[in-house]
Amino acid sequence: MLILTHEKYLELIKELNRHATLYYQKDAPEITDADYDRLYRQAQDYETSNPLLASSDSPTQRIGDKPLTAFESFNHPTPLPSLGNVFDQDELIAFHDRAVKGLETEQITYSIEPKMDGLAIAIHYENGQLKVAATRGDGKSGENVTANIKTIRALPHTLTKPITIEVRGEVFMRKSQFAKIADTFANPRNAAAGSIRQLDSRVAAQRNLDVFLYQGIYDGIETHAEMLIFLKELGLPVNPDVKTATSITEAYSQAIQFETDRENYDWEIDGAVIKVNRFDYQDRLGFTIKAPRWAAAYKFAAEEGITRLNDITVQVGRTGVITPVAELAPIKLAGVTINRATLHNMDEINRLDIQIGDTVILKRSGDVIPKIIGKATRADDSRPFQMPTHCPECQHPVTKEEGEVAHKCNNVLCAARIKGQLTHFASRKAMDIDGLGEAVIDQLVDEGLIHTYSDLFVLTRDQLLALDRFADKSADNLISALEAAKTNSLSKLIFALGISFVGENAATLIADHHPNLEALQSVTEESLIAIDGLGIKTAAKIIETFHDPAFQEEITKLRSLGLNPQHQIITDGPLSKQSFLITGTLSIKRIELESKIKALGGKIASSVNKQLSYLIVGDSPGSKVEKAEKLIQKEHPIQIIDEASILKMINL
Repeated sequence: MLILTHEKYLELIKELNRHATLYYQKDAPEITDADYDRLYRQAQDYETSNPLLASSDSPTQRIGDKPLTAFESFNHPTPLPSLGNVFDQDELIAFHDRAVKGLETEQITYSIEPKMDGLAIAIHYENGQLKVAATRGDGKSGENVTANIKTIRALPHTLTKPITIEVRGEVFMRKSQFAKIADTFANPRNAAAGSIRQLDSRVAAQRNLDVFLYQGIYDGIETHAEMLIFLKELGLPVNPDVKTATSITEAYSQAIQFETDRENYDWEIDGAVIKVNRFDYQDRLGFTIKAPRWAAAYKFAAEEGITRLNDITVQVGRTGVITPVAELAPIKLAGVTINRATLHNMDEINRLDIQIGDTVILKRSGDVIPKIIGKATRADDSRPFQMPTHCPECQHPVTKEEGEVAHKCNNVLCAARIKGQLTHFASRKAMDIDGLGEAVIDQLVDEGLIHTYSDLFVLTRDQLLALDRFADKSADNLISALEAAKTNSLSKLIFALGISFVGENAATLIADHHPNLEALQSVTEESLIAIDGLGIKTAAKIIETFHDPAFQEEITKLRSLGLNPQHQIITDGPLSKQSFLITGTLSIKRIELESKIKALGGKIASSVNKQLSYLIVGDSPGSKVEKAEKLIQKEHPIQIIDEASILKMINL
């Protein structure tokens, strides 16, 4: 075995990283894979003998670290905005005209680059060393995924200059890599997103992710094109196909060229990003509440294709609704192979006039769910689809109420309904029970271990260990996650119960007026109708659900097991006796802003009325602004404010 001095070892690390750059960034390797592996093993041997002297920049450090129990939150120093979309030449010219008006000049140079279909990331280097990396999240706060980002071989841990800089880009998976794991994920974007959010970075390392950087936050550089050159000089990977244009017509032509060439890339692209090149122009144009005025995403046209409708099957949802599903001959659209598409209900099938055996027209754009938009041809052996008369899961009779479009299984003990209800209960926006995914729930139901929500909270470690999917650690983790779920808020628990018409906002409204489950068990329709924003139909369904003896018994069991969160209704605070209503799109989540307002004593209104105190106006507002202005003219004291004003008011 070759004996290395520490100095020779450090030289070897530099050499390995140089070859990695040539291979992963420049596609110009100088040595064979076998020669690289030989050098890599030399580094490994040295580090095994001298673990305290191992360099943090060694390529061996990209194999992943010990698993995390959860991701930490990371607050972005400056927000990561999303881009406004344009879909044709006219909309792109309108974007240009707004820039011309804002800058008062026709002389605008643009940069154009393929829009990667991946996961946005922000990476911070301090004195040239990779310090932290975080997902976009809501633009203001993301998840710290540093351990997983460090596994990306194209990304240096140490820059060529010892500077402090934030860079932003897109994590993606190459098509060639995705082909190796295509049976695990729906498409490369899902694969990248799923991999970067692995708590075990060793799993992320095995996925061979990639990254292109498209932005740097660093003073002294005048244009976007120059910034990309600078990032490349730092050793960072940037998209190799970035162009500039001196007119919007030229920019449009380049975007169309990207669309023509999209199949030639080893990565998925779903559009072209067009940016005003000069940074001083970008500063002058600024941002709307939602997106920069100096950039736009030109989205490629939706792809359509024709394929055979082999069959129509049905799925039973958590509410018993039976949904027909098209089983298609596999077809590739927008980079994804599609073999299924929802048909929603029998009325939709009749509207499309499709039969089993027809060829149908399928449409998909970007991440949009594929949709059948019509019939192409009818075969001689095509046959009409008939909704089943009995549930395919439990054989209970299928019914269709007068005036309703949905066919339903009304058997509350149907296994398919139970699985759907429990999957919703455990989902992220509901009780957020980590480790309790659809496959685990299927197994627990099939084994007869759970039938109701309360059954989850009496599961034992021994019961889990007897199942195929569980070992000591996974069983302990699920038991811990179930225990932690008992501390969730009342609004999350109400939403998790899966009451028809009760979404996240309605659940919060209910919790605001009924502080615990005990109060809800004796709720009246009059008290629910009195809640501003709830609605008569929703109130009726809540009463029907909570007055059901079986549901009452389930709520009592949950309370006895420790699930009875107390909702604190704040009536006193700096915003007390004031009501707020939001219209349009904001840069932060609406529910986050509403929660903050309520925490300060404010009330969220459901409509513009005489009692409204503030109308918060975001991007693309609706008719509420006009209604408020009419009331203001009648001397009602409504104040119309923007997002910046309300954020200042609540110190967010």
